[in-house]
Amino acid sequence: MASVGNFLAGTSTNGDAKSGDKEKTDQEKTMEVYYAFITVGITTFLWKDAIQMLDRVKINNGSLAPGVAIYFTIAITSMVLGMVACKFPESAPLPMGTAGHGAFHALLFMVLGMHLDTFVYHGSYLWALGCVLLTGFLFTVYWGCSVEDPVMIQACVQFLWWLASWAWSKLQQVPDCVCSLWKRLVSKLRSYRVPPPDPENENKDDSLYEKLDGSPRSV
Repeated sequence: MASVGNFLAGTSTNGDAKSGDKEKTDQEKTMEVYYAFITVGITTFLWKDAIQMLDRVKINNGSLAPGVAIYFTIAITSMVLGMVACKFPESAPLPMGTAGHGAFHALLFMVLGMHLDTFVYHGSYLWALGCVLLTGFLFTVYWGCSVEDPVMIQACVQFLWWLASWAWSKLQQVPDCVCSLWKRLVSKLRSYRVPPPDPENENKDDSLYEKLDGSPRSV
């Protein structure tokens, strides 16, 4: 019996070890993907020369340059921290979230960098800013629906999805409310109309007139 118990215990331990190895392998694969994204993002950051991009933005619209410079700082910091988390996942705090955040900013920088490179070709800076915000928003929503890291982006996207579903359900109720209000208004207006004459009441009035006057009532 002891040998059977040891055998079962060893089997369960081996099974847990195999599942742990599989989970660790999946995490390592995800980290490799994040590391590849971050590497491409940093390469793009250096290849495009962020200082020249800022100069082009400042020439076309100086008010946007400080905001773009702040985002560049946040993006490169996130990418460097993500790269460190990918290479040292056991000792780095929140490695998956940090790596995912770095990969997110690496791809977002590539998308926004393309618009900043073509800034002078847009009709106006408002059109260029609208394209930047629209593409950034679409990429953020798709990232939040597809990737679990970082959790904050996924939670925000899920909240926006719930808010859009709630608003759509309320909009679908608008025609029913309008029809209900219209019916109430029509019924209220009809209640103010003068009721049609009752033939029976007219006959009673004629007979009463004949009794009092003695002659038939002329119509």
